[in-house]
Amino acid sequence: MGQGSELENLRIFVINRKQDVDRRRTIAQRLDAIGLTPEYIDAIDGYSMDAFAAPEYDRSRRLLYFGRDLAAGEIGCLLSHRLVYKKIMEEEIGISLILEDDAHFAADFPEVLQQVIEAKDNWDMVRFLDRPKIFKAPHRIVHKLSDKYSIARIRGVPGGAYAYLLKHHAAEVLLAKSQHSTVQIDIVHGRYWETGLNVLVTKPSPVVPDMDIDSTIGDGRFMKENTTNGFRKLFFPIFRFLFKLNTSIRARLYYAKMKKADQRNWEN
Repeated sequence: MGQGSELENLRIFVINRKQDVDRRRTIAQRLDAIGLTPEYIDAIDGYSMDAFAAPEYDRSRRLLYFGRDLAAGEIGCLLSHRLVYKKIMEEEIGISLILEDDAHFAADFPEVLQQVIEAKDNWDMVRFLDRPKIFKAPHRIVHKLSDKYSIARIRGVPGGAYAYLLKHHAAEVLLAKSQHSTVQIDIVHGRYWETGLNVLVTKPSPVVPDMDIDSTIGDGRFMKENTTNGFRKLFFPIFRFLFKLNTSIRARLYYAKMKKADQRNWEN
């Protein structure tokens, strides 16, 4: 495939557990079909370790604000993405594409990557999120890539870490900000007012998750029941309300704050 030099030099990492051979084979075929060659990062299986004792997981604060633990698979996912960030730092990689092994790609995904990389150098991270509802909420187009795709800024904090472009500096920041995490790695990505990173998305996404295969994270991530007791359970409604209020206010303020910066940075 006759891609430009930027795409030829792009490092592509797929996070995949060693035992998930079929998933690795499938995503290799999907990437090969569009002319992309990945490297594999052996994912950490949260269910094969004492995930709740991981030093990168701030269990005390998690229970205080959420009333329940992260699922062991979510902690494993957090640790796995951190492995990629460490590799980026150690090898001083400029720009990387990070993928999970359940991603589907549009045929024009390489062209979108090329267009994003060639666009003005005013982003730290570009997420590919197939969540139509995020564009029903406040968002703004900051740059048109083609007749089909644009780069946009969103106000919400949607989940999804199955595909994103990341610069070296952003990997360093995410590594630091996820050192003692209370939330999933994709929520770390979305709390841009805390990371200080310039995080954008494409509209629409040329990557979608494969909903026909089981998640390796497990169903524990859907649990909503408060599992705390004593002091934590008594004061949980207050701390939860304060957490959600803080998130709402800071997301809105940051979105408003970046309006002039977007106009300045992306003006033609």
